[in-house]
Amino acid sequence: MKRCLNWLLIALSAVLGMACATAAFFLAAFLFNDSFALFGAAFCIGFSITALGVWISVKRATKWKMPGRLALGVAATVMLVLWLLASLTILKPLPSTLIARQSPPIPSGVRYWNLSTGSHIAYLEVHAEGKSEVTPIIIVGGGPGEAVVTNVSYTQFFAEPPHG
Repeated sequence: MKRCLNWLLIALSAVLGMACATAAFFLAAFLFNDSFALFGAAFCIGFSITALGVWISVKRATKWKMPGRLALGVAATVMLVLWLLASLTILKPLPSTLIARQSPPIPSGVRYWNLSTGSHIAYLEVHAEGKSEVTPIIIVGGGPGEAVVTNVSYTQFFAEPPHG
């Protein structure tokens, strides 16, 4: 019975270590903007908790003279398994299609500002219908969800007359 409880505690330590490593990864994502820090935090926390849990369960249930070696071996094995699972699932690149990799078509009317630095800025002038304001509205393409100013839903909105 005591031996069975010991193996259960070791298994629980491994599961708890994996869970804590995963939690540490996501917590670190809120604190850091560096993938090395995310994986480092996950590894350190997961390894430490697994090793401590195994060490405690081996120390209390057996008379091994060196429970630390077993604890370090189990913790390293658990972190290796977690790393392999992560590399096969969440770290795997997402599939892409040929259409997704193609640039969107350039709409008619796009013009370019040629800067003295050698850069070019593309712009599209959309005239309002009805009474227009003197102050222009400038939409800068880019950012999440809107990569280019060629999105008709944005430009068409600014061409419509004001409501009300």
